[in-house]
Amino acid sequence: VATLPRHRFQKLRPARLNQPAVIETKPLYLHDGDLLVNADASLGKIQVEAIDFNGMAIEGFGKDDGQPLTTDRLEHVVRWNTRRVCDAIDHKMIFRRAVRLRFYLHQASLFAASIPCHDPC
Repeated sequence: VATLPRHRFQKLRPARLNQPAVIETKPLYLHDGDLLVNADASLGKIQVEAIDFNGMAIEGFGKDDGQPLTTDRLEHVVRWNTRRVCDAIDHKMIFRRAVRLRFYLHQASLFAASIPCHDPC
């Protein structure tokens, strides 16, 4: 019998670990909640940014606005200067209701990312 840590069956990582990689999600319609990342960045780092419809970083949610992930954890909580990913949404503007997430991997592996819904969705 073999066991694996939760959500660690498959991973995304650079083809060559010494070269950076970028992973971008499809548009996500977010509710209240934190971005949780299951990753191993113990040899490098992962930076995350929230981008808009045009692929530009949302002000205050760029890759340099948040603390990089640098450890191996099943649940990294991603914050941008204490702001959560749901704070990137502008509920007044229709094209800002969905955001995409861009992950920058530097000698790191990404297993999963989720935004658990705390409110009824």
